Amino acid sequence: MAALEFPLNPSMGDTYTGDNNVIYYWTGQYWQANDQEDLKAEFVNITGDNMTGALTLGEVNVPKITLNPTGTATFAGGNAKIFTDGAGYFNGTTDIGDYVAGTSGIRLLTDGSADFTGDVQSTSQNTSQLAGFRNQIINGDFRIWQRGTNSTLNGSGYWSADRWYVHTNGSSTQYTRLDASDQIPDAPCPYVLRFVPPASTQTFVRQCIELTVGMKTPFTSGSVWTLSWYSNRNGNVAAQPAGVECYFAESAAGVGNSVANTVGPISNIGGNRYSCQVTITNAAISSVIKCLRVDFANPAVTDYQMTGVQLEPGPVATPFEQIPIQTELALCQRYYCDQAIDQESPAKDAYYFMSPTCRFPVQMPTGPTVTVYSAGVTGSYAGGDANVVTELNTNQYPATYNTTRACSVDYIAANAFRISSSGGQLNAGNFTYHWSYFASAEL
Repeated sequence: MAALEFPLNPSMGDTYTGDNNVIYYWTGQYWQANDQEDLKAEFVNITGDNMTGALTLGEVNVPKITLNPTGTATFAGGNAKIFTDGAGYFNGTTDIGDYVAGTSGIRLLTDGSADFTGDVQSTSQNTSQLAGFRNQIINGDFRIWQRGTNSTLNGSGYWSADRWYVHTNGSSTQYTRLDASDQIPDAPCPYVLRFVPPASTQTFVRQCIELTVGMKTPFTSGSVWTLSWYSNRNGNVAAQPAGVECYFAESAAGVGNSVANTVGPISNIGGNRYSCQVTITNAAISSVIKCLRVDFANPAVTDYQMTGVQLEPGPVATPFEQIPIQTELALCQRYYCDQAIDQESPAKDAYYFMSPTCRFPVQMPTGPTVTVYSAGVTGSYAGGDANVVTELNTNQYPATYNTTRACSVDYIAANAFRISSSGGQLNAGNFTYHWSYFASAEL
């Protein structure tokens, strides 16, 4: 290949004959070839560089990419992707970027992670909000058990861990809270829910996520959610549910007006953790739809246990979200609260009214079903009977048990209730009435 070595500092009209016998003339700005070559060919002098060393460029313009003299790059598309396989993602075998401790920098790592020494600003993560409360499941780690931690049921209902409805198909099924470190050691949770149905019997556990009736919800048509959980059998034997379903429904028990969504295949994502994608295909606003219902069907084995249940927006299962236990309890008490403590009110002479307004710990979705039962202290006064209160005579010291008196709830709201005597007027004088209660507004 012939080299063109144009003379330095040419004057207007100077000519130069190259090794290729083409004559060039200086236009005042560049060397122009004569008609022996394409007249569009233009050449300029590059001094001090014969292309055997480094080439210093002031600015290079490639379509949609500009390398600037300051060392930065401008991408016309507004973003950039680093890739090694043409797929658009960095998945090479060598980390990109480095920084010295104490200085600023960025590293993209081959394990899919990245290091940023400064602040990271983002409008969303995995298509959702940046802060917590991504998980739509309440009590997914089974810490709250207001109804007791061990039960055997022949029917369906809310009888085990808070917010979890069990459907037994009439079979005798045992539900127990166990230590997760013993049962599912890789789960970042304190407890598991273990249920033991009769062999080959289908049992469901489900949770109903509250929706505002007739209003728009986060579960919009076409949105993608990821359901994940940890599960196995006793002895850390691998096991996954026989199936997962996701419906819009009236209630946990009701099947009327239920609308199914699309649930993808179940995949193991490491250890005892599984996940599947849920695509909302029917999100019509309705006056009867009150919840999004998530169902887990047990495999056809004699025992099954699970924990770390999470439903979050986007196509990726993120680490299980840890909620402070006092917040988790308050979330559960919106639907059920058991106040097994000694409520007290003074007697009102010759009146039926027994108590001032008694407020629930958390406002409930609607006025709940309230059951009042007599307070019980062994050796002091009777306790445990439903729809009665315990009457104490405080004229004596110490106060003595007088009788139990039938009562009824005569006012219920979403945040409070009131009780009255249903067994005649109250005794006059120094008497107090003691009781406990539980209230349920489960979906």
